Amino acid sequence: GTKINNLLKAIDVESFKPNVRNCWQSSWPDTFRKIRQEGKTPELTSRQRKIRDNFRSIVGSLIYISISCRPDIATIVNKSCVGMQDPQYQHIVWIERCLAYLASSPSVGLVFRQDGNPITSDILNVLADKYEDLSHLRDTPYVCFSDADFASSDDPNLRSTSGHCIYLFGSPITWPSKRQTLTAKSTMEAELIAASSAADECSWLHQLLTSLDFLIPHDESSLPGIPLLVANLAALKTANHPRTNAASKHIALRQFRIRDYPGEHDVTPCIRCLWVPTKLN
Repeated sequence: GTKINNLLKAIDVESFKPNVRNCWQSSWPDTFRKIRQEGKTPELTSRQRKIRDNFRSIVGSLIYISISCRPDIATIVNKSCVGMQDPQYQHIVWIERCLAYLASSPSVGLVFRQDGNPITSDILNVLADKYEDLSHLRDTPYVCFSDADFASSDDPNLRSTSGHCIYLFGSPITWPSKRQTLTAKSTMEAELIAASSAADECSWLHQLLTSLDFLIPHDESSLPGIPLLVANLAALKTANHPRTNAASKHIALRQFRIRDYPGEHDVTPCIRCLWVPTKLN
């Protein structure tokens, strides 16, 4: 809360509209596309000019806040970072909206507890009850959700955005959101790239938890693989299938590292790629 309050003091907080419920507005993509096409940028307000003049400092503070205690602003901060060197009108509006949202909820933060978390009762238990293949999610101490925003309309190259969130005992411990470095030509590719990035972090976490046997007691080399939940069936089949077909042969080999993580035969898998309904992802 202190970091947020110090940041808001430098901006005209008093004029922010109260009770801003979210960072993103669904009308923005069409609005900014129209502005780019017409080439007419609206005149900045005094507060927006202040944000523009201190853009790098403000975004730097928001990056710290997003990775330490506020995963709810990770996506809009990620999109705003594109304008770090030369902030455009849309980047300034995004930061203004993010600051208004933080001003409406400065004391919101993460709560870490071992049981009784909504992610367990509202999502994992629901999935375990409804789908037999996901029945083990009821007892898992960790889980990773992976997703991608295909062909982001705010990117001139139509690159997608990857994102994943890893939960330990029902509490989020990592939640990166990152623009993909190549342009995916289908939703399957975007989801596969996002899942591959998530698998790398899951592999590292699995190795760490294996060495910290006091956190999750287990026999040697028997720590269960981390469930990696993907909403796209085509991406899931590509990740789990040992062969490359015509639809995926052009994808960089880097993205197929995800196939190495599940393990073979007597090797204990460090991840398990599973399907999850989009609305619960």
